[in-house]
Amino acid sequence: MFNQGDVINTWRIERLLGRGGFAEVYLAENTYTRDQKALKVMDPSKFDRKSRSRLNLNDFFERIKAETSIANLFDHPNIVKTDQPIIDTFNDKKLVILPMEFLEGGNITNLASTPYEVDKSVEIFEGVLDGVSHIHERGFVHRDLKLANIFLTKKGQAKVGDFGITTLMDEDLISGKYDEENKIIGRIVGIRSREISDKIVFGSRRYMSDEYLYNAVANEGVDIYAAGMIFYQLLVGRMNVAYLPAEGNIDLQRVSVRRIEETMNRYCHDARHLSPIIAKSLDPAGERFESAKERLSSLSQQHERVATNQSQLREEVSDLNQRLKTTSD
Repeated sequence: MFNQGDVINTWRIERLLGRGGFAEVYLAENTYTRDQKALKVMDPSKFDRKSRSRLNLNDFFERIKAETSIANLFDHPNIVKTDQPIIDTFNDKKLVILPMEFLEGGNITNLASTPYEVDKSVEIFEGVLDGVSHIHERGFVHRDLKLANIFLTKKGQAKVGDFGITTLMDEDLISGKYDEENKIIGRIVGIRSREISDKIVFGSRRYMSDEYLYNAVANEGVDIYAAGMIFYQLLVGRMNVAYLPAEGNIDLQRVSVRRIEETMNRYCHDARHLSPIIAKSLDPAGERFESAKERLSSLSQQHERVATNQSQLREEVSDLNQRLKTTSD
C-alpha cells in the first residue's frame, strides 16, 4: 500500500511492520512533531468485500470508532496507547488510519516458537494480567487476547493491544450498569445485544473458553482462559493441547486439563510449579480463577516461593562445594 517516504496526512512512512487481512501496520514519523508511531492503516473496501455478509461498511466505521474510544478509556502502563483515528485518501482510496504507540519489541508470537525462559515468561504474563485486570475493573472484556495482541517495549515490558472486539461484561449489560449518556457505550450495548441474541462469537478459536464458544457469554473468565493459553504457549513452545469430545451437537471441543499438566511436565521441567496455575486458568469444569487479580496473586506467590527455594538451594550447594574444597586442601 505504502512505500518508504510516502506521506499521508501528517505522517511520513518509514517501513512496514506487519500485514493482516484488511490492515497493514507501518512505522511512521510525524512531519511536524517528529514523533514515531505505529500506523494501523485499514482499507474499508477490502474489509467490506471479505465480510459483507457479516459486517457492512457503516458497521466497519462504527467498530473502528468504538475500538479507539474504548482504548482511550484505559490508562495503564500495560495497555497500548492509541490516538484518535484519521480518515484520509491516498491514491483515490479512502483509508482509516489509527496511530498507536510504537513498541520496538513487537508482538510475542515468535517467542512461542520454542519454550521461552521461565522468568521472562512470568514477567510478561504478570504484565498481561495487570493490564487485563485494569480492563476488567472498567467493566470490559477484551475477548481477543492472543500472542499477536501482546506487545513488548524495548525493555521487555508487556502491553495488551487491539481492542477491536472488546465489549462490556454481560452482567453489566443485563443489569444496565453503564453510562447511558455515553454514545460509545451505547453503540457497544447495541452491538453486544445483537451478538447475544444471535449467539455470535468473535475472536480466535484456540483462545476461546467453553462458555464463550457455546453461549457467547462475555465475562472475566473469557480473558483469564485466553491469558492461560498465552502463558502455556510461552512456556511449552507449542500448541500441544489435547481435546475432549464435544458435548451435544456442537462441533467444538474442550481442552483436556490433564494433558496440559502432562505437557508442562514434559516440555518445561523448570516451570512444573506453574502447571496448577495454568490448569486452573483453563479448567473447563468452571473452577477457573474468579479474577485476573486472584490469578496474578497466585502466580506471584507460587513463583516467588519456588524462586526463593531455588536460590537457597544454590547457596547451599555453593557452600557445600566450598567446604569440600577446603577439606581437600
